[in-house]
Amino acid sequence: METKAVYAVKEPNPSGIPVRWLRFLYRVAGLERGRLYHVTIIVPEQSDAEPTWAISGGAKVENGD
Repeated sequence: METKAVYAVKEPNPSGIPVRWLRFLYRVAGLERGRLYHVTIIVPEQSDAEPTWAISGGAKVENGD
């Protein structure tokens, strides 16, 4: 009798974008629409150090079209 097991694997990243920047893009994509945000990105000089970011605000745009 043959048994088969299903293993969950991550989708390959064909674009070659580093995972740290994908996390940032998903965070930005999850922001509420129609709001004003300030995004600060700190990219360290050392290439092996992770960048950090802060997203603040979320204020409603008052004079938009």
